Amino acid sequence: MSPGERALLRAIGLALLGDFSVFTAITLLYGLAACIFALCAFTLLERGLAARSTQVLFATTLASFLLFTLRWSFVIGPLVTDIRGTMIDSAGTLDRATFLRLQEVTAAVGLLEASSAQSLVRLIIKNFLRGSRSTRRYRQIAISDAIVVWRTWVLYLEQSWIMAATSSANVVINANPTVVRAGTDTSAAQITLLLSLVLSLATNVVSTLLVLYRLWSYRRFGRKLGIDNTTTPVQRIMIVLVESGVVFCAIQIVQIPAGRICNCIGDLVRESCVLGQSACKIRHL
Repeated sequence: MSPGERALLRAIGLALLGDFSVFTAITLLYGLAACIFALCAFTLLERGLAARSTQVLFATTLASFLLFTLRWSFVIGPLVTDIRGTMIDSAGTLDRATFLRLQEVTAAVGLLEASSAQSLVRLIIKNFLRGSRSTRRYRQIAISDAIVVWRTWVLYLEQSWIMAATSSANVVINANPTVVRAGTDTSAAQITLLLSLVLSLATNVVSTLLVLYRLWSYRRFGRKLGIDNTTTPVQRIMIVLVESGVVFCAIQIVQIPAGRICNCIGDLVRESCVLGQSACKIRHL
């Protein structure tokens, strides 16, 4: 075997290995999603769909499972294209030029499928999220932080100043990239993004701890009244807020280093963590 053939064989192996790695990870997560969806659907159907809140939970759980099914099916396309092109359609003659053309076709298939999946959501929020990928990321951070702050704000209406300082600092940090990226200092933009992620994590941690403190105070007050053995709807809602905050913290903690290594790792971590939130909500609500 010539050096060129060995290099070609190595490139084919790396391409197939990459496709199989992504497919295996997504398939494992899809199996987890199927188990969670079956558990949630059984719990909701057993409870009955008469209540409006139960209907909303069932609809959101079903939509999440269908979107994840769509995401899983889109991973199959590049894998099938690589296998057919290298082992079936090549007719025994595969050179580097043919392999490079095959890689272009595989990339086109992946982009087409990804754009088809993303267009389902992007068409709805296209005008708001218009801009570069980094700009959209800053806006997503700002939206998520606004939800996190509001979650604590409604529980501390008489002490709203608690989250005011963190919120103001977060708005300033998220607004800085617009000014920084207008220049040519790419490292400054990266540092600003890291600061934004860290401050977003700090905001979520503080907010979750405040909700946890409110839940602890509420349970202590219930013990004084002799209602220790019952779980009220207020407690269930606060438990969901705490658990969603913990899940969001886990996503942020892992995504900060994982996003710098590979965007696909951060996406997989985010998808796997979000899957568990439906089960948490259904279990408590």
